[in-house]
Amino acid sequence: MWTEFAPAIILALAAFTFSFAGFGFPWVALPLLSLVMPLREAIIFHYPFVLALVFYHAWRYRGHLAWRRHLPLLIGACIGMPLGVWLLLVLPEQGMRKGMAVFVALSVLALSRDWGERLARKVSSTPLGGVAIGVLSGWLQGAYAIGGPPVVLYIMARAQSPQEIKGFLGVYFTFICVVTASLYAVGGLFTAHWLKMSLYFSPAVLVGAVVGAWAFNRVGAGWFRRIVLVLLFAAAVALWFSS
Repeated sequence: MWTEFAPAIILALAAFTFSFAGFGFPWVALPLLSLVMPLREAIIFHYPFVLALVFYHAWRYRGHLAWRRHLPLLIGACIGMPLGVWLLLVLPEQGMRKGMAVFVALSVLALSRDWGERLARKVSSTPLGGVAIGVLSGWLQGAYAIGGPPVVLYIMARAQSPQEIKGFLGVYFTFICVVTASLYAVGGLFTAHWLKMSLYFSPAVLVGAVVGAWAFNRVGAGWFRRIVLVLLFAAAVALWFSS
């Protein structure tokens, strides 16, 4: 019974997180979904929702973006994504689960400490650093569909305003998600069965997104972000011990 209701609950929670915080759908969805289904299937299952949400985010904040300042990051992402997809196809399931657990845990720790932002500011101040962060993000995006944490740290260190942060994240995530989806399709990962399953669970995502937007207007963002980090770390621990 749990395996029947778990995907709806997990997807609603992930949509709530994204709608409230502006990022984090895969961070919540993938570690938890991989507890009830194989990781490769979880990636394909959740991906249509990621595409829909980032498209909306990009459209809403499209006017706040300085492309040239972030071109090295985009170049690096193009290099890293094919490598990540290749690793997704060849690495063993257990190794991927443990790798994701470590990645999520380290990302949470970095995002909750000042040194993470300081390190991102130092590295992202040079074109080579931007390319390196893009490669890391692209690799993680291709392998785990979770390329956000390095980019969030990067853009927060580089952007001049919250609007620029939201605009860049929306367009960047749209860019890497479309490229990754194309690579998944070429690799034969998308199937009609999992696309139908995604459509079946779409009401749960819609409810989570609506509730998240409602909560954003009533709850302090800083308080909720701390809760999200705790949930992510707990998911990483659960994923590690389930491998």
